[in-house]
Amino acid sequence: APSGLRAAWAQRWSVAPAGRAAGPLELRTRGVVVAMVGTDGSGKSTVARQLAERLEVLGYDTAEAYFGMARGNLPGVDLARKVLGIAPEPDRTEATQAQPDSTEPAQAGPTQNGPTQIEGVDSEELAYPLVRRVAAWFYAAEYAWRYTRHVAPAVRRREVVICDRYVYDLRDSPWPGSPAARFAQRIVPPPDVLVLPDAPAELIHARKPERSLAGQAAQQKAFRELLAEQPARCAELILDTSGADPDAVAPVVAAVVQASHHARRSPRR
Repeated sequence: APSGLRAAWAQRWSVAPAGRAAGPLELRTRGVVVAMVGTDGSGKSTVARQLAERLEVLGYDTAEAYFGMARGNLPGVDLARKVLGIAPEPDRTEATQAQPDSTEPAQAGPTQNGPTQIEGVDSEELAYPLVRRVAAWFYAAEYAWRYTRHVAPAVRRREVVICDRYVYDLRDSPWPGSPAARFAQRIVPPPDVLVLPDAPAELIHARKPERSLAGQAAQQKAFRELLAEQPARCAELILDTSGADPDAVAPVVAAVVQASHHARRSPRR
């Protein structure tokens, strides 16, 4: 009836089947970006795998994207060393083995006068601020490229893109406080769902003992503070990956289903 046209139009996305775009609720869906953050050993890979399996059972197509700072992602480091005349320093382990009589223990993480060891970048690079500043801008551009090349097309195909890490890593590495981090967060859209797998620091350290316990705990604390800022479009979730929760991934599945049925909106403040 004419009197119901206005109400029908307001509900046009939910009253009619969406055909090929329909999700598990037989309603129109959109692509969703899920970002996994956390220190090594927190459980990101396990949660990502379980999430993909659960979503595929529901009928979602999923994709993966990597936003880490592996050494191979920075091909200009060797060239920068040559241009700046930087000679590689000996490996810390080799130096310790070469001085077996030394009573001074090897230092891990930040030192009083030296740079902080950051994942994915060697200590000789951290010792040179210029290299670190340039690396930060390189990663900012690289993040924009990765999103444009891998994430955006999958979102247009209405897939759920599960990202291993995200642009927020630039806040602390390779140059803490670099303007490149703020630039990257402006040009790379925020994720729809931001997930932090978490567990007691001792358990995380047992999974990845090659990193210091204090460093892992500090990094997890920084990520909890990040989630408190609510930078995601739809939801921020902290998951217990200690094994105490038999279905820790369930809240993420629910958040993705909800996000896929909602119109995209500006990040929450």
